[in-house]
Amino acid sequence: ELFAGYCDTGESNPSLCSWVQQSGVDLHAMDKSLVGRDNSDPRVRFAMAIDPAPADIFALSSLADISVPVSIVNLGPPSEIPETLRASGIAKAMPRADYQVIEDASHASMFAECKPNAAEIALEEGIEDPICTDGEGASRAAIHRQLIEMTIAAFRKSLGGEG
Repeated sequence: ELFAGYCDTGESNPSLCSWVQQSGVDLHAMDKSLVGRDNSDPRVRFAMAIDPAPADIFALSSLADISVPVSIVNLGPPSEIPETLRASGIAKAMPRADYQVIEDASHASMFAECKPNAAEIALEEGIEDPICTDGEGASRAAIHRQLIEMTIAAFRKSLGGEG
């Protein structure tokens, strides 16, 4: 029910809920019979998530059975990470999770570097999210390099080997 009602007001995640609305998706009409099923797959030996959303709808007890290592990264100063993106709680609920924060970033920092005038074009298209704005003190390219290094290190730590 938390997921079904996630976009009823649009306050939790205006960006995602705007997209859901524009796409004509009715979260209340989704098949809830699949909720709570075991989605484990023996081929998956590691998982990584960057600013997972919506992080605030999970029943934390449901994450205790995740047996593979999981690396989670939040982007932005901890005091400014919106509740719907704040993944520290879900990381604590998983027995083999690692949680890190890149404080000089913003949620949009995970996306490709913006082309000239992209922010203005986005506003003209009705996209009000600051998709071209990063945190303080680091360029998007630098943040991407840091994410790449973190990802490589997490895969090596979890799966072993050099590549």
